[in-house]
Amino acid sequence: MKWIEEGPDVETYKKCEEREGKTPTIEEIEGYKKTWQRDRLSWIKDSLPQEWKERYEALVDELGEPEHPDFASVTTTWVGPTSPKTPQELQAMSVSEIVDYLKRWEPPKDILERPTPEGLGRILAQVVSQDPARFAKEAESFKGLDPTYIRHLLSGFREARPQESFDWKPVLFLCQWVMEQPREIPDRREEPLDKDPHWGWARQEVARLLSAGFEEGSKEMPIDFKKLVWSILEPITDDPDPTPEEETKYGGTNMDLVTLSINTTRGEAMHTVIRYALWCKRHLKVESLEELPEVKKVLEKHLDPDVDPSFAIRSVYGQWFPSLVSIDKEWAKSHVGKIFPHDEPSQLFWEAAWGAYIVFCPLYFCPPYDEVFEVLYGEYEKAVEKMGKWSPKISHIADPDEKIAEHLMAFYLKGKINLTDRVLNSFWEKASDELRAHAMEFIGRSLPNIEEKEILKRSKLLWELRLKSAEESLQKNDYKKEIAAFGWWFISGRFENTWAFQQLLQAIKFSKRIEPTNLVVERLARLVTNYPKEAVRCFKELVDGEIEYWDVLGWHKEAEELLSIALESADIEAKELAEETIHKLGARDHLEFGKILKK
Repeated sequence: MKWIEEGPDVETYKKCEEREGKTPTIEEIEGYKKTWQRDRLSWIKDSLPQEWKERYEALVDELGEPEHPDFASVTTTWVGPTSPKTPQELQAMSVSEIVDYLKRWEPPKDILERPTPEGLGRILAQVVSQDPARFAKEAESFKGLDPTYIRHLLSGFREARPQESFDWKPVLFLCQWVMEQPREIPDRREEPLDKDPHWGWARQEVARLLSAGFEEGSKEMPIDFKKLVWSILEPITDDPDPTPEEETKYGGTNMDLVTLSINTTRGEAMHTVIRYALWCKRHLKVESLEELPEVKKVLEKHLDPDVDPSFAIRSVYGQWFPSLVSIDKEWAKSHVGKIFPHDEPSQLFWEAAWGAYIVFCPLYFCPPYDEVFEVLYGEYEKAVEKMGKWSPKISHIADPDEKIAEHLMAFYLKGKINLTDRVLNSFWEKASDELRAHAMEFIGRSLPNIEEKEILKRSKLLWELRLKSAEESLQKNDYKKEIAAFGWWFISGRFENTWAFQQLLQAIKFSKRIEPTNLVVERLARLVTNYPKEAVRCFKELVDGEIEYWDVLGWHKEAEELLSIALESADIEAKELAEETIHKLGARDHLEFGKILKK
């Protein structure tokens, strides 16, 4: 149910749509998520708990019954916005002919599946992306066209392959013209599916295009255009989208704030502002925001909740906080209190910024930075205090508490904090068994990529301390999942086998199981030839533990291999343990293991 609750990979969906020259709206993204959830709930609709049954019925009322509820995937044909011209036909026309056609063409009104400006715009974007240099030279000739076409034209430049360079100057002049247009178009909102309802979507595409132009590579904008670029970008940071009403409708439990921010005009612009600052830092060797007063002014302006009450905008500061530290550490330090406010009325702003930082920093931008940790130490302490108490008004693309665990483990392994550190001790004290298990699993999953002996030494010290804490606790059941996660450490193969076998045996004895069981049994089967007694002893302890009948089915083949090798071993104790284990499995109705004894 957690998988369904989290929803589909929205970023992959957006990229697929954009590859087709489409820019999905917030409504389309939300519709995709709801449809995805409805379809998967339909697979188990007869077994759903009451709360989920009500959610499923609400989705069916809104979207209709799933077309093919029995199929995991379905191939269908969907007729979306269509174009009066094919890509080949547009490619064969000169740029001036295309502009003239876009000015003159009117969609027919008496055809059911009629071509639309949106459909034509998508084809235009596709054609432009394949030959951006040809269109860039004459970009200004597109002035005066409908924003639908302008948006797709700019999208084509953005989607051009990295090696397809073009002249930015006329493209930027076109963007400048876009920003000169009144945002609202009288009477346009009556036909939002055929044409852009206003210039806001085109402005958002301007911001996206500028972001693409800040990236290193052959498509990068020359720094000489800095002043022109800022004159285009700054007004977009004041766009009304998202309004409080839109944020309430599409945010909350519907969409995480970072995803919401990149699907709004002002949000996209704020992301672009920080990319602009990084672009300037790279080319002009900027060392502080005092050298970029235009950026400093915008960042400080939108930190005022009376000016910008958007939680989505606040999430931008959290997501990019490591970059803000790299741009101007002193500014970042002095504004921690505003970005992550602690006063009670501002708690949702804190959650918006912190949730974006803790979730997105390690996933997309960076490993946890030591320097950032120093600046945000107090926020880590607050986050540990807040574990399990996040507001239901804000959703996150991943569990913030799990990310806190991952960050702290990373800082410990790197030696940034030690076993007696205040925030680390607070984490172990306040975290649930499940969350502590996640922390141990995170380390275990990281170990295969670690070679440094010092980190492996620190890992062993941590494990031994955690095992000691569990064994000395009066509430041993509260540690079972954490200790069972040692299996991830064992399968890494990073520790000397004698120590690893000893710890594995203790972990299984304590927790009565191990995770991930199938991979642990698989590794035991690989080691049994050289360590017959140790491998079988651990396996027998596992079989003696709290395993269910169907658990064995997941590692039946590996168990059979392990026991067969042990029976052929010269180690008498290993043979005896193997026989005992086979009889134990037989007593649990796994009689098939008896054939090993017959051999």
